[in-house]
Amino acid sequence: MFLWRTNPETSKYLKAPPPPSLEAQRRWFSSVEEGTDIYYLLTLEGEEASAIGYACFLSKCWEDRAAKLGLVLGEQARSGKGKSFAFLLLRLGFEKMGLTKVLGSVDPENSPAARLLQFVGGQSVSGPHAYRKENEDLYEINNDRFFAIEEKLRREDPQFPCLPEYSAAGEE
Repeated sequence: MFLWRTNPETSKYLKAPPPPSLEAQRRWFSSVEEGTDIYYLLTLEGEEASAIGYACFLSKCWEDRAAKLGLVLGEQARSGKGKSFAFLLLRLGFEKMGLTKVLGSVDPENSPAARLLQFVGGQSVSGPHAYRKENEDLYEINNDRFFAIEEKLRREDPQFPCLPEYSAAGEE
């Protein structure tokens, strides 16, 4: 993951600068495991469980049952895994975490990410918002709209989306 995170092509839309070293990346992962209002997930692939990206849910107030979704994938996003991963994350957020809405923000130049958020039910949010950073487009996905889209896609193609089961550390 460090290799694609430091690759200018795969990290050009990220607001945070790339880590200066592999050790710095490891320290960052260790630091977010404790005492944070952000729920991080590492994306693993294959038998070797290679890290190909990460995602996070950030909430300013979990009692509101809303969170901002961050999703970062390397070159695997181009192979169609971004859609499957987005559906998996949203199901996790809505079904397991009890969220009723998820917000996603994108750099206006990152049209693939904007299309992905629209595909999973994201609707553009205009004006100031607590989850909007400067120079970002913001999309809101509510659970009813998401599940309606997922149901429609499953009726059209029973194999969609081809998702692995999700699991959280410590969950059986």
